[in-house]
Amino acid sequence: MGRKRNRGYLLTDIGEAKIINALTEKEVNHRNWASWLEKATANAGEPLSQDTIRKILKREEKVDESSIKSVFEALNEPYKRGEDSIQDSIIESNLLIDSEISDKCPYKGLFAFDKEDAPFFFGRSKFIRTLVNAVQKQPLVAVIGNSGIGKSSVIRAGLIPELESSEAWKIAIFRPTNNPFFRLAQALLELFDPEMDTLGREINAKKYASDFKNGSLILKEILKSKLQEISVQERILIVVDQFEELYTLCSEDEINIFLEQLLGAIEIENENPKLDIVLVINLRLDFYKDALSHPVLGKALQDWKPETLIKMNPDELKEAIEEPAQVAKLKIQDGLTQIILEAVKNNQGELPLLEFTLEKLWEKRSDNQLTVFAYHEIGGVEQALANHAENVYNQLNDAEKKQAQHIFTQLVRFGENTNDTRRLATLDEIGSEIWRLVTKLTGVERDLKARLV
Repeated sequence: MGRKRNRGYLLTDIGEAKIINALTEKEVNHRNWASWLEKATANAGEPLSQDTIRKILKREEKVDESSIKSVFEALNEPYKRGEDSIQDSIIESNLLIDSEISDKCPYKGLFAFDKEDAPFFFGRSKFIRTLVNAVQKQPLVAVIGNSGIGKSSVIRAGLIPELESSEAWKIAIFRPTNNPFFRLAQALLELFDPEMDTLGREINAKKYASDFKNGSLILKEILKSKLQEISVQERILIVVDQFEELYTLCSEDEINIFLEQLLGAIEIENENPKLDIVLVINLRLDFYKDALSHPVLGKALQDWKPETLIKMNPDELKEAIEEPAQVAKLKIQDGLTQIILEAVKNNQGELPLLEFTLEKLWEKRSDNQLTVFAYHEIGGVEQALANHAENVYNQLNDAEKKQAQHIFTQLVRFGENTNDTRRLATLDEIGSEIWRLVTKLTGVERDLKARLV
């Protein structure tokens, strides 16, 4: 039996020089991305797909769709003439896209995009470039924006994959939750000792968290020590996602100690800082004043310009709708994109509602096409989420409905002179009896039920 063929080119099969030549012939002479692509995909043995090239070139704003197709025609030319490939991994151009990707929903619903979702993440290329430039110049980069604007996604599926592709960064990312020292320690252990088993990591994270909190362990000293162990070209990026959890879940004393450790690790007081350690925080706009009220963090935010994430413009929204579909080989019925754009343009919660609507459209796709009929059937952007939530709630019995009300009140922090915000709720707060309903609602599938709690 013959060897199973890969569904796409492997970069090691084609060779960087051949790709560059093909790009040069088509007047798309951009060598940097080819080098990036070799590091990002060849070493992992991943296929070089048309969508991979499309996304990188579009992010760089170098070529249009027709030029990308021309590049692949140039790459295919030797094989059209009957020349042998280095390995039996070159197949017809209509199979360039990994078949598995077409079976995966390219939209995230109410969930943030993560780095494994990067092939489907579109609409923020300009802001991603801004962030990439910022971490090269600043010890502290704060990403500020309204709730639901996509701050977590742009960091996790945009900035981090871009930086990791250069192989010049070691990146630790975490959310503070109600235990920021433990989460920090856990993230560092995952970064610097990825082979440690789960139990060992849990035990060590608890110890390090306690040491960070009482000051017997200094974050800056740990990171400087690790920098001496790794390549001289590598730098460390600490990302604190949903930074506002410090202010909603932690005591003032805990916040002050945590910020002292975190800010002490970077050179925020030097006009020409050494950027071997960089801190990125993602903060909701309505908690910006809380950050500014801290004397050290407030001055750092004044000295080092935050980056503000605003609503997508119509072109970016269109890209966020159509490009993931193209990656997944989905068709979008004529007129549907414009209908959706009209519905979201004046909606403050546009991105979560948009992604949820697109996810439901994918579930109801017909002949691999997103349709206008399905869009109206689910209630459109304005009603899709409310209709689905109502359906889930109506499936509960009377006792469960009362329990659900209790669960939801535990998940909201009612603001004083600020907007209400979501919060994490623990088993102790909700109660073991009601926790059974939490388990029932979350289930094992990744759908709206998971976000109802």
